[in-house]
Amino acid sequence: AVLVSRNIDGNGTDRTLDCGIFELDNVKVSFPPQTVDLSASALSYESAIRKTKKSRSWTNTDLKTIANTICKTGEYDLMYLSAYNPKYENILQQDESDIAFLRKLTEKNAQKLKVTDGAIVIYDAKDYEEQAAIFTIAFGDKSYLSGSFNSSLSVTAYSSCHVTYDDDEGNTYEATFAPPTAYSEGEVLEVKEKVGSNQEALELAKRKLRAANKGEITGQFTMLGDPRLIVGNNVEIKGWGDFDGKYSIDKSTHTINTTTSATIHRHQALTTHP
Repeated sequence: AVLVSRNIDGNGTDRTLDCGIFELDNVKVSFPPQTVDLSASALSYESAIRKTKKSRSWTNTDLKTIANTICKTGEYDLMYLSAYNPKYENILQQDESDIAFLRKLTEKNAQKLKVTDGAIVIYDAKDYEEQAAIFTIAFGDKSYLSGSFNSSLSVTAYSSCHVTYDDDEGNTYEATFAPPTAYSEGEVLEVKEKVGSNQEALELAKRKLRAANKGEITGQFTMLGDPRLIVGNNVEIKGWGDFDGKYSIDKSTHTINTTTSATIHRHQALTTHP
């Protein structure tokens, strides 16, 4: 599938987005009028890593090794772009598919996982947030059809994150991360996840705090079809007062009738690793 936005800037040039290879999983024919609805997935429904549920124990390994083993089983390439590679002495996969198990591990580590064009990609969202904005959306510039912003502090403005774990041998690993720009009145985010050292607990605390606080200020825009609006890219928002700033795209939906809907969140100083 390839999306093409023709003459989007009015200068005769086109923009394209190569979405990669998909496998059809549902075809629906309706009439009248005669229409065909297609549903497809980048992850094959016939793939063993999606179809087969397994129960097994992984011992003395790390996340990258687990991901590499799973990718080989499903005949996918692995793109491990995250700087974080937690180690596991013993972790159980209980009656779940390989891809569900891998997704669960990455979510616990506040990492991102996506399947695209024959590859499984694991990455850190913060690495993409550090990249420059691809363009600016300014108030009244007619680049958008509609939009909205939302500000919420009820469950997202944590001042710090405390990670603790007690292993089977009676050892306790813990760490607290509180950035200098944290909210003084914010709640402490308590996390109980398996870690193997105090340093690993600190790294996890940074990741969990960043993931939890990213929902403080969010937005949504619908624009003319633009292939640049994809997950991981950044845009600059100007002209909306306190909502101004640099935002990352969390979700984008491209339609054939040349519109793109993007859900975004604003970068926060307190969630950036020192």
